[in-house]
Amino acid sequence: MKNYIFSFLSGMAISFCSQANAGSATWNPNPTSNLWNRAENWTPATVPDSETDIANFGVSNVINITVGGARDLSDADTNLSGIVFASGASSYTLTASPSSDTTYAQFIDFYEAGIVNSSGKVQNLIAAAAPGPEQQDSGAIFFLGSASVGENIIITNQGSASTGTYGGLTEFGLQFADTPSAGSATFINEGAKVRGTVYGGITDLTAYSTAEAAIFINQPGLAADAAGGFTFVDTGGNIGSSTFMNNAASVTGAEGGSTEIDTGICAGASFIANGATSAGAQGGQVYTFGGEGYATFTAKGGEGSGAQGGLLAINNIPGSAQTVVSAEVGSEGGLGGMISIEGLPVSLDQVQFEMAGNATMDLTNLRQQAVAIGSLSGTGTVSLDRFSLTI
Repeated sequence: MKNYIFSFLSGMAISFCSQANAGSATWNPNPTSNLWNRAENWTPATVPDSETDIANFGVSNVINITVGGARDLSDADTNLSGIVFASGASSYTLTASPSSDTTYAQFIDFYEAGIVNSSGKVQNLIAAAAPGPEQQDSGAIFFLGSASVGENIIITNQGSASTGTYGGLTEFGLQFADTPSAGSATFINEGAKVRGTVYGGITDLTAYSTAEAAIFINQPGLAADAAGGFTFVDTGGNIGSSTFMNNAASVTGAEGGSTEIDTGICAGASFIANGATSAGAQGGQVYTFGGEGYATFTAKGGEGSGAQGGLLAINNIPGSAQTVVSAEVGSEGGLGGMISIEGLPVSLDQVQFEMAGNATMDLTNLRQQAVAIGSLSGTGTVSLDRFSLTI
């Protein structure tokens, strides 16, 4: 079992510089290249790169844009108030892409407006994995102040591709008082591509960040001992009815995608740990250490002979009678979902627990003699060991 605590500061150099020629501008219909930091690609001929700048996008024949490729620290950060995709705009892909010859990450920082999408089309942003050697930083996207993400936005954090490195990062909140919003956007945290990686792609909700009905998809590692994608929720804000999907690995020894919630107000949020489809591959994982409101937590069963089910590692969770924790049956010889009640839980005495078939509840990782839960229904196995369970 793995307990994740992540800080975006780890292994990353952070710069908040801006170019002297910065200003709000519109991407040209016929730019000369796909490079953001070329003034000739904008009207007026200036590069949007300050905290008050708006980058506007309409119809263009160049829609795959590289933001970054910095060769020194002074050019490693793109600062914006926001990006606006106008009505009828093309469907773009903007990639925060570090250069292969520098250790510095390429950041896109949104300070106030965030991303406004009136185009009626899906718009994509990518925090690219470092292309070079070990210890090189990947791309990152920051939503600061009150910056928010609009409709039909997909943000992909690529999984790390070299040993010892992190994947791409999207971070909501930096200063304690920041109140950015993930809105109803979709976030895809890819799994790492090689063994020995620290993390795959990452999304962090910190400070007082919020969400409405966002979707967070954490993908598994793609090689043995490769890290899965990860979402970290540690916010004083409301994450609404957002969905946190943690997919199982398909490669023996690879990690599944995972979510950790430490704090956050839930209003029907859903946390799902999917089961694997082959023996030896890790299921999706959800780790809970706190939260308020109400939510559902589901460990799916494995599919196929000996396939591992999803894991719910329950410490403390939103302690409401509307909160439901369930472990489902495995199929075709697969193991059932696993609920592991751990640590020193104090918020489970109203929570409903449900089990089915060969699902398992395990108390052997408790650090106290007894635990009380609101209810327990269905069939399955409860491993008490020396501990006691009160219902």
